[in-house]
Amino acid sequence: MGEGAQANGDPTVAIGLHAVANGSNSVALGSNSKAYGVGSVAIGANSQALGVGSMAMGLNSVASGNNSVAIGSGSIANADNTVSMGSEGNERRITNVAPGVNPTDAATVGQVTNQINQLNSQVNNWANNTYSGIAMAGAFAAIPQVEKNDRFNVGAGIGNYVGKTALAVGFGARVNEHTQLRFGLSSATGGGNQHLMLNAGVGFSW
Repeated sequence: MGEGAQANGDPTVAIGLHAVANGSNSVALGSNSKAYGVGSVAIGANSQALGVGSMAMGLNSVASGNNSVAIGSGSIANADNTVSMGSEGNERRITNVAPGVNPTDAATVGQVTNQINQLNSQVNNWANNTYSGIAMAGAFAAIPQVEKNDRFNVGAGIGNYVGKTALAVGFGARVNEHTQLRFGLSSATGGGNQHLMLNAGVGFSW
């Protein structure tokens, strides 16, 4: 329908100046629209639906891939099983999208940002715990050992690592000439959290 319109397939629909529907079960609607693929739909002036089952909607839109969809003026979908909302250099945003639910749903920027924030929080917590542990280990290492001629000692040490400060206290005992015992407690603060570490050890020498 329209000057120069051609509905060549069976059944096909061609409406508009020089609209052409060649593919079986195809529809061409608009001036110079072309629906060449089987089951294709071209809507809009100069739109082209070339792939099997393709759909081109909008001025100068082109859907050449099989089962592809081109939506909007100048949009190009040239790969199979794709949906295009624009073309290279003429991209579009999709707005007012509901958050994805199923595994194959698209995710929104809000969902991605939320996941990144959660991951950052987990990494920061892990880092804080690690830094606190290193600071506590440093504090333990600073406590002096029992001197050779002494039976007991009590000591304290301090450690700091990446903003985490730890204080440790320890008790040492020389059971006999060849055996030592040690016990300690360390606490670290920083980042709003407090961590405790205990240690104990026995040593033999001869």
